[in-house]
Amino acid sequence: MAVRTISLSLLLSVGLTGCTESRDDHHGPPSHRIDEALTWETRIDAEETDQVINVRPDIVPDREGFLVADRGEQQIRSYSANGSLEFYFGSRGDGPREFRRLQSVVRLPTDEILTLESDGAFKLITADGAELVETFSIEELHRALQMMVLTDSTILVGARLASGLEGPQLHIIDVKRRAVLRSFFNPFGTASSKTAALAAGWVGFDVRNDTVAATFSVSDTLYYFSTEGASLGRLQLPSEQFRVAAGEPDREATQQPASRAEWLASFDLVDRPRFVPQGLLVSYQTVVASRALERNHHLILMQTDGLKLWEVRDTPQLLTIARNRPLFRAPSSEVPNQWQFARILVN
Repeated sequence: MAVRTISLSLLLSVGLTGCTESRDDHHGPPSHRIDEALTWETRIDAEETDQVINVRPDIVPDREGFLVADRGEQQIRSYSANGSLEFYFGSRGDGPREFRRLQSVVRLPTDEILTLESDGAFKLITADGAELVETFSIEELHRALQMMVLTDSTILVGARLASGLEGPQLHIIDVKRRAVLRSFFNPFGTASSKTAALAAGWVGFDVRNDTVAATFSVSDTLYYFSTEGASLGRLQLPSEQFRVAAGEPDREATQQPASRAEWLASFDLVDRPRFVPQGLLVSYQTVVASRALERNHHLILMQTDGLKLWEVRDTPQLLTIARNRPLFRAPSSEVPNQWQFARILVN
């Protein structure tokens, strides 16, 4: 299959602008087996030491290797392409290169490293991780989870506003001016269950060229925007398996731990969409109430116009897309520092 690069012109050519729902034929084929959808390739054992243990690694491609923001260890790491540890910094604390609520990391076009904490606190670190350059905060941000580089001076951040969940949840930030330039994407109002949105609602997104693809975890809708925040349309996720929260639960269902776990297990949650040469790879999860809220992971491969190419249930966790290939937690691995690339198969 020829490599596709999504852009605004492509979205307009497939007629997304202003669309409100997908066609029935976009649901495509039923679920595939994992060996019909993916072929396993290079495995990476991320190096660990007495001071470096992977607990909750959030991985982003970096040069030829990877940057990791470990939310469990409150630590930033740089790995080579084969998993060798190049440098690390951070721990739980209030020091210059320490964190309390670490969520995300990117490398800026200046080569400096930028970290994000959930309360909107940023730290700018030298390219080698050795020194803190400066700290700054965007006070409007609350429960920030993810960021990506847009231009030489701007980043896109997924976060609630301090004013509440009902406001916009994607924010274009000028890193040099330390200011929010524009905010957009208000998914809360369309959520089928406000309780589910409050309890488990987060925004996931990816950027390719001039286009942003975004999801809201409790919704079965994929949204497209320009990188300036203009709406380009939306599509229903082409899945017959994804379960949306059905209305508001009884009060008792959310009060006790056991009943709350059962309620959370009654609907699915979209992690985020990721651009791949074939279109979009959308990961979603199911809470397993009987196993201490463990998650089962699932994948949808779809074209950018909404046509499903395949759907696979119960996959290893998708970690990132690096050099156009999906990187997963290694199949059957019980430790989070074992990763494996896969090749996407499409008939």
